[in-house]
Amino acid sequence: MRPFFLTVLCGTILCAATPDEARAQGALSEYEVKAAFLYNFAAFVEWPQAPTTGPVRIGIVSVDPPPELAQILRGRSVAGRDIQVLVFAVGEEIVPTDILFITADAATRLDAIAKQLKGHPVLIVGESDGFARRGGMVNFYIESSRVRFEINRSVAEEAGLRLSSQLLRIARLVAGGEE
Repeated sequence: MRPFFLTVLCGTILCAATPDEARAQGALSEYEVKAAFLYNFAAFVEWPQAPTTGPVRIGIVSVDPPPELAQILRGRSVAGRDIQVLVFAVGEEIVPTDILFITADAATRLDAIAKQLKGHPVLIVGESDGFARRGGMVNFYIESSRVRFEINRSVAEEAGLRLSSQLLRIARLVAGGEE
């Protein structure tokens, strides 16, 4: 269950192997690394009144969804709960999920999506410049050919989400336009 993804995090992210190095070794693409992060976010975030049964719902909003995301996440489970992947087209009504990943090609919809999900404890994750400063909660970015992430803790807390100190330790923290 978790060993694969913990290995991905330790081997690819924390121990400084780059996606290019991993790919050269026949390992991971950028979206495979992002899928591993999304999976682990489910284990390191606490939702208010989180159910102990039923699926962990991970949504993807994209014009052209990277197939690796859904392929890697489907069939996995977190804390005994299966992962259910929902893919939303840009402009489609978004139903609340536990985690919502907005790809770069759909990032212009962040304001509308955040407004629609206000009051719902959804971890909103993106991958575009300034995403976490503009109201997203977690944003992937590339630094020295490595996938990293930044967190806007105050936005996550406003949604009722509690982020693990382990997660916060490996993130770059941002808030409303400041690092």
